[in-house]
Amino acid sequence: MLIDFNFYNFKSFADETEFSMIADDKEAKNSFNAEKFKLLKTAAIYGPNAGGKSNVFKAFKFYIDLILKSAKFEPTFEIPDERFKLNKRFLNEPTIFECRFIIDNVYYRYGFSIKEGIIESEWLYYRPKGREARIFERDGQKFTRGRFNEGKGVEEKTKENTLFLSSLAQWNSQTAIKIMKFFQNVNFISTDFPLLIALDFIEKGIINKEEFLNMLKNADMGISDFKTKKIEIKIGEEVPLSINDMGIISTKNKKIYSNKIITYHPFFDENNNFLENIEFDFLKEESEGTKKYFGILGPILATLKNGSILFIDELDTRIHPLLLKTIIELFHSEKNKKNAQLIFTTHNTLILNSELFSRDQIWFVSKDKYGKSELYSLLEIKG
Repeated sequence: MLIDFNFYNFKSFADETEFSMIADDKEAKNSFNAEKFKLLKTAAIYGPNAGGKSNVFKAFKFYIDLILKSAKFEPTFEIPDERFKLNKRFLNEPTIFECRFIIDNVYYRYGFSIKEGIIESEWLYYRPKGREARIFERDGQKFTRGRFNEGKGVEEKTKENTLFLSSLAQWNSQTAIKIMKFFQNVNFISTDFPLLIALDFIEKGIINKEEFLNMLKNADMGISDFKTKKIEIKIGEEVPLSINDMGIISTKNKKIYSNKIITYHPFFDENNNFLENIEFDFLKEESEGTKKYFGILGPILATLKNGSILFIDELDTRIHPLLLKTIIELFHSEKNKKNAQLIFTTHNTLILNSELFSRDQIWFVSKDKYGKSELYSLLEIKG
């Protein structure tokens, strides 16, 4: 579970920024208990276009990507420079990230700072017996351990552009592997997210097709079933956009194949008596709203099943307000047995009501005349 996330000097966010999933005691709505915390199940971030709200997600994704991939970097790899670039002061400052989270009811605090393409500092703490204890700290290439003996000698194998946590995981530190798996289960959905990732989830057994189909039926989209067909793409032939959107390409016997999805809709006679189910080409004939819902439903069900975290950028785009409300209520309901968390950006103010959200679940992003973004909670607004 996510407790909170802090970052400094990243893209449009120059100053220290905190996003928290800690529930306010006075609000006490849509929350659950974990370790010593009361945490929120959902949070919504509002803000104007180009205000920087998507950069909140990009900061967390940058943090996770570096954790999961840095041990695989080549020695010559340079960590991308994402500092705030509109003020001279911040060009001389590091970019800093820190996250607090809970795994198996154990609290962790992990962070690092980056400057000029190298890891300037890094730290990991946990709280096994009520008090925060050091697992390790790093200052440049100097490493200090607490009572932590996993991955002995990994310090010498850790490059200056590689996180020590990532190196430890590669050398079978069970603590580091546990943390890596936690972040691997975090899902991000943006505007360029593959539409049909649900097919991959169903094929791998991550989600159940029957449950997925029931959710589609309950959304009144008229879809009674769906299936996939493999289509051969000839070498040298331009790949249709609709196939690119699938995001699922396979090769066999030097031939390239893509999955095409077919949906089934009921067909009636002139007296509205059901005759049969007829085929629709999903990408050509279904509405944009149906395609968007189909695309996000897979990660939603996977997140609920795993009790993990899901970030969705512009959740309300091409989604009917009633479906938007249904998705949010799904995370608030008893179906969210593992306390999964949904964090999303939106422009839709129709869901801003006390029946659906408490004030601690609402966040805003604004940008000043100097190009700096600021993130703040509705709780900070007095009156």
